[in-house]
Amino acid sequence: MIAVVDDAAGTENLLSRRNWFSSDTQEVTADSWSIVSVDRLVRPAVLSQPEITVKVERDKPKWLDAAIQHLTRLLALPPNWDSHEGHPVEIVSTVKTIRVLVEVMRAETPIPAFVPTSAGGIQLEWHRAGIDLELEITPSGRVNVSYDDQWTNTEWEGDVTTNVGTLKGFIPNLSRPSRT
Repeated sequence: MIAVVDDAAGTENLLSRRNWFSSDTQEVTADSWSIVSVDRLVRPAVLSQPEITVKVERDKPKWLDAAIQHLTRLLALPPNWDSHEGHPVEIVSTVKTIRVLVEVMRAETPIPAFVPTSAGGIQLEWHRAGIDLELEITPSGRVNVSYDDQWTNTEWEGDVTTNVGTLKGFIPNLSRPSRT
């Protein structure tokens, strides 16, 4: 489960933290909004699934609720979800996906398609305006990018795990008008 705690809207108590302990807390910010933290909350071993809390301090981005819904569905996938021994989506992939989206998405950026990978990762895909942009977030948290812009004949592939600067350059192109 993923909970969004929106301080700006005064909804701080969406999640009960009883029987939970927090780990892997990190502040994540972007230009026009601030997501204060993405916490990985881990239940004791006798309980079931991990939970993620996204705390928004101001100006919650419009795409966040839809992204959370997609990620929640992916986290609920059981083992062998694809009938080919597909692994459940890893919590590390989910937290990294939120962090990457917060860093690169702009208010006008269309939301990507969220696709589980058989290894337990998440693939984000945008196919619009002559652009194919795919991000694979692996179960270990690595972020691999494939970018193809048919208008400019630009292709790029690489690992942006530690520096999403290149990816930030591609994102504005997703909002350009389509050629007819």
